[in-house]
Amino acid sequence: MSKRQKEEAKRESDRADRDCGGATMSKATPRPWKHSHYSLGDCEISGYEYPTKYGTISTIVCEMRCDVCNADEVHANAALIVRAVNAHDALVAACRNILAQIDTPLTLTLGQHEFHRTTIIRMLRTALAKAGEV
Repeated sequence: MSKRQKEEAKRESDRADRDCGGATMSKATPRPWKHSHYSLGDCEISGYEYPTKYGTISTIVCEMRCDVCNADEVHANAALIVRAVNAHDALVAACRNILAQIDTPLTLTLGQHEFHRTTIIRMLRTALAKAGEV
């Protein structure tokens, strides 16, 4: 991938990161996020915690409530949202790095090819582990 192509890909990726239904990634609640159960079928997703003179306060990202639905499903959905948000940066970085690795000229020696293959596998495993999928 040429320097120009890499710059274009980075700009496109940055533009995609910012265009999230009107919200921008830079304005998102800092990670890591977590979810807490506070009653049957109700939970909240919270982000950045900061100390105050009254104790630690969390930024509430959203509350999920369920009056008539399956409480286990509500908690599973909250857990999935939190895992996806917390893994986002690692998954995007892995995709960018893998793209850079595979979008190189096919003039590699066998040793270089094995190094690239091993690097890609390591990046994927790290990103998947962060997402709780390994």
